[in-house]
Formats: sequence, structure tokens, C-alpha cells
Amino acid sequence: MVSYAQVQKVPSMVIIFEPSPNDFFNSNFQKEKRISPFREKCFYIAQEKIDYVLILSFNQDFSRLSATDFIEQILIEGLRIRKLWIGDDFRFGFQRKGDYELLQSYAEKGAFLLSNIESYFINQVRVSSSAIRKKIANKQFQQVEELLGHPLSISGYIVKGKQLGHTIGYPTANLGMTERHQATLLLLDYGVYWVRVKLYDSRRENYQVYVGVANFGVKPTIDNQLIHSFETHCLDLNEAIYSRFVRIEIVKFIRAEKKFSSLGKLTEQIEKDVSEVKNQISSSKKES
Repeated sequence: MVSYAQVQKVPSMVIIFEPSPNDFFNSNFQKEKRISPFREKCFYIAQEKIDYVLILSFNQDFSRLSATDFIEQILIEGLRIRKLWIGDDFRFGFQRKGDYELLQSYAEKGAFLLSNIESYFINQVRVSSSAIRKKIANKQFQQVEELLGHPLSISGYIVKGKQLGHTIGYPTANLGMTERHQATLLLLDYGVYWVRVKLYDSRRENYQVYVGVANFGVKPTIDNQLIHSFETHCLDLNEAIYSRFVRIEIVKFIRAEKKFSSLGKLTEQIEKDVSEVKNQISSSKKES
């Protein structure tokens, strides 16, 4: 699409429905598990040199828009599109009556050019959100990265926590939790993860990469409240990074979260977790 747009000297665009229709029709959509929240989705689209992202607000009125009205009012009159690419299972419009065949009938009349993006397979696995969710559930994060084209990631700002990590020798960076974060994190099991931390500068143009050991869960040894947290101990990082923007990429699952009888026991386990990640990094370097 980008190549075509450059040759034709027209802008390239990706259209997003926000929230997604599935989320909208789920009355509890704010707690829906999402592989890529809005910010992450836009970030990765931007990496492909897309000129514009059009965000169509999916609300009650929009949900009643017929498929033909969507084509005529939005695609033809509103956007004056030159060429359209859609997935082979794409459905749109009221009661999902719009499909490739309906779009093709307009294309045959010369309204626009149309391309059907066929299913894409990697190692005989069809790339789809359901396949990716299954890989996440099975903690197969290398395969998740292959299907996504990038690691499963979350981004946000580091906030000040209780600073307990400093007292036991393992300071952590606490990700400011929002509904947006939880929509992705709830795809994960509570536990300890090997992560890659990208620490951005103030302009978010450049970043430094650190190896991290992260805990996602409710910290049962420390807190009695069932409040989600995502805390990361960055190896070889000795500075405070409060209010800094980070992108955290999930590399591998280490162990399940559990409650310890004392802070001493917790500290011993964290030391083992850090050693485990270091050992796996060394093994990975030897294999490569």
C-alpha cells in the first residue's frame, strides 16, 4: 500500500475502529483483553511509514450505518479513496452485511480499485488475533513475536511506588497502570517475566535498552489488596527514572507469582530470578 501510494503520489491511510466492534458490543468492553491497545497499535503502524491513521469512533449511531452507506458516505464521498486493501475475512456495516463481494461490485463500477489480502501463514499457523492470544496463553512469546512482527509490548510512564525494592536491594520501575495497560496485561498470567526495557528520552526519539526482570500481579507477599501492578527491576540501571516514558517488551515467562513467608524469602527468590534471566541470556548468546 505504501509503495502504491508513493507511485501514485497519494497519501496512505489505515482505518481503525475505536473501540473495536467486538469490544463495543461487549457491555464490559473496557475490561476486554487486547493484544495492542490504541497507543501501541498506532506506534507500530507508524513504523511502516503510513501517512495517516483514520480513527472512526464506533458508537451506537455508527453501528447502525449500513454497509452501502459506509462505502458511499465514508470511502467514496468522504475519503475519495483510490485503492482499498481489506482482509479476506473482513465484515462491516449494520449486521455485518458488508464483505469483499459488496466492495467488488463498487470496484467493478470504477469507484475504486480493490485488493483482497489473503490469509497469511507463518510455519503453517494463520496469523490472526486468536492464534496470537493462544500463543500468549501458552507463554510462547518467541512465536508471539513471529506472528505479530514485533514483541508483545506495553508502554507508559514510570511512577513512584512504595520504594520497597530499594530496601531489599532490587529497586523496581513501576509502570503507571491504566485500563489501557490492563487490557493487554490481563492476557498474561500473574508471574515473573524476562523483559526488554526501552527507556526513551524526553522527545521519545531515542532510547536505551535494558534487560529487566518484571513482576506482573498483585504482590501477595506485600499487599493484601488485589491491585494489579507491573514492576520491573532493570539490570545495570542505577538511576531513578520516574516520569520517564518506557516501552516494555515481553521476552519470556520465568515463573508464576507466589506468596512468600517473609521479605527475606522474597529477596532470595528475586535473586534467583535475576540469576535465571542472566543464565538464559548467556545461553542465548552461545546458541547464536
